[in-house]
Amino acid sequence: MKVVVTGAAGLLGRYAVSRLRASGHQVLGLTRGGVGGHTATDYSVESLAVLLRGADAVVDLAYSRPVTSHHADVTRTIVVGTNVLEAAARAWVRTVVQASSVEVYDPDATRPFREDSPTTPRSPYGMAKLTVERWAQLDAYLEIRTVSLRLSSLIGSGECTGWPVAAYLRDEASARPPHEPPGTVHDLLHVADAARAIELALLTETAVGPVNIVGPHLYSPAQLAQVVDEELHGTHAPPGTWTEPPWRLAEEAVDCSLARRVLGFVPEHDVRSALRERRAAHASGGGCLPARDRAVARTVS
Repeated sequence: MKVVVTGAAGLLGRYAVSRLRASGHQVLGLTRGGVGGHTATDYSVESLAVLLRGADAVVDLAYSRPVTSHHADVTRTIVVGTNVLEAAARAWVRTVVQASSVEVYDPDATRPFREDSPTTPRSPYGMAKLTVERWAQLDAYLEIRTVSLRLSSLIGSGECTGWPVAAYLRDEASARPPHEPPGTVHDLLHVADAARAIELALLTETAVGPVNIVGPHLYSPAQLAQVVDEELHGTHAPPGTWTEPPWRLAEEAVDCSLARRVLGFVPEHDVRSALRERRAAHASGGGCLPARDRAVARTVS
């Protein structure tokens, strides 16, 4: 299969390109300005339509992770996502896999979230992703099989993790023990699992529309801080830190039965495996996990 991947130099893009090539697919990676040695594009419809000619599918991973809630970032997410759909239609590409987000759901809706749960996002990123999802439902794009993978927050080796793990890594870099900040229970999806879900969505002709893809476990902020401390330094929080069971199934919050039934997807990695990969990369001189005497700013992705 000939696959074009937008956002190929990003965390998820790198994993997806690597996995698809290892599986024997012909992959063309696109980045703004040719970052990472990939083909350059300005993500205009005209540029994309030329680059998508002859492709069997496009995987849209540009802006697959929230950066800020700034209006410009939200606008770019929507414009690039809708441009990819228009370019795919012009180039007669029949399959599009989008990196969407579980942030599209109404946080006050009944749990667990299912693909037909209310979508009234409260974050700019969730609103942007939902807009791109709904754009694919317009008449002009109905002949395209579009799969919108609603991903939870990503974690993986190869770069600094984003929220919420980054807060604990900053503590580690400053020799401060992880503490329990205010926050809600959440899950993290290993980027390798997200890349596998992308390949399954490409190959499964019956897959269409939104599909939830999340990690295996739910962690409270205190539990996540404890996991970071244990895996990176082998220390343990004082007694009483754990106020809940060590973890709960993520499907208590987000239902993934459709992913299992249609894609055959179940997560194979967890937060601990991602942190072990990062520790190994740091020990070999790679990755970005900081030593305690390095600048805290270098831990922020």
